[in-house]
Amino acid sequence: MLSHRGSKAAAIEELPWRFAPGKGDDQYDPIHNPGGVIGFGTAENCLIHKELFEYLQSKTAFTEDILTYRYSTNGGERFQQAIASHLNRHLSPVHPVGASQLITASSLTAIHEMLGFCLGDPGDGILVIPPIYGRFELDFGNTDGLRIVYTDMDEVDPFEGADDIVVRLKASLVKAAASGTVIRALMIVNPNNPLGRCYPKHTIRSLLRFCQDHGLHYISDEVYALSVYEGEEDEDVVDFHSVLSIDTTGLIDASRVHVLYGLSKDFGAAGLRIGCLFSRNSLLHKSMMSMNRFHPPSGPALAMASTILEDGAFVDKLMALSRRRLSLTRKLVISRLRAAGIDWHRGGNAGFFVYVDLSPWLPHHAENPEFKLAEKLLRHGVGLHPCEEHYGKPGWFRIVFSAVKQNTLEEGLRRLVTALGPKPALPRLARVNGENGHW
Repeated sequence: MLSHRGSKAAAIEELPWRFAPGKGDDQYDPIHNPGGVIGFGTAENCLIHKELFEYLQSKTAFTEDILTYRYSTNGGERFQQAIASHLNRHLSPVHPVGASQLITASSLTAIHEMLGFCLGDPGDGILVIPPIYGRFELDFGNTDGLRIVYTDMDEVDPFEGADDIVVRLKASLVKAAASGTVIRALMIVNPNNPLGRCYPKHTIRSLLRFCQDHGLHYISDEVYALSVYEGEEDEDVVDFHSVLSIDTTGLIDASRVHVLYGLSKDFGAAGLRIGCLFSRNSLLHKSMMSMNRFHPPSGPALAMASTILEDGAFVDKLMALSRRRLSLTRKLVISRLRAAGIDWHRGGNAGFFVYVDLSPWLPHHAENPEFKLAEKLLRHGVGLHPCEEHYGKPGWFRIVFSAVKQNTLEEGLRRLVTALGPKPALPRLARVNGENGHW
């Protein structure tokens, strides 16, 4: 009845845990549905929704031209200038970002799909360093047919020890080639999702050189670039550095470097559905523009986004507020985890998440212990996504702490602790081998 690819796409919708729990009809509401699910799986920032909504209500002035095709084609002239100025102001690029070097579409997911189509052929691979956002498999796989190839880090810290990181990446290239997979690009998320850590400059330089040496494109997803804040006092953290702030002369051909950004995370505006790609590759621009007719953002969304970005004073105020609230909320989560004896990955100072180690509570007798634990948590009204970030170590889950209000967050954490129960005693071997959460 359907084409082969149509049937394959339909089957994807039936995958276990395809959708994050806690976002459907059974979503928690303290008044109307107190028994509903509190979802910690979707990376949204509601901590600044009130301020942003009030600003848009009072400041956005719609004009008739937002109803035309011209206004929104590739973002339109107004938005392209506004986002270019924003990136120049906040990412400290070595060479200024020009509006003509940007592709704007109806979300970063759409950008991912177009970028994958233009860089690779079906069966080719995008190399990544886990743990990493798991939905890239859908973004690059559903229509492009590309594979996400996860590097086996073998206990190597993916942020420090650049030489060791490159060794592991080279091993992945060899393994992929042996399986017949052509790797087209290395993709990193900086700041990282789900760890909330930033890549040091020296590591970025090594990754750029690696890509040049092996003829790969370098894709840097920097959608959390301004969601960086102070970490825990007892944790070592690294400041954010955009790849645009690094002089790539002698490291990589500038036409191989591509940067992703959008308003969904830093601005808490996922509903505007706007994503951007910056690249100095003119052929890539032509290729993506031929596809962008299928993914244009809406005129009203662009008008609202432009209104925000053109007001630098408001952006500064909103970002400072967001960073402060993200930091305080993360500290609240850490305090609850510490009290419950739940370990977490250290060194995070960015993004909306804490990566927690629930491996002591895994039912190891089950066929899929992570799914089984997630099902148990769901019965207690907590939605966590299992097997999502491809860490390589079972039992790690991402808690998104910014998607709900504080009272709901605290109730969700209470449910989590109750569902888990007392921490099981570690086997003697695990105690000897050391503490989790460190390389």
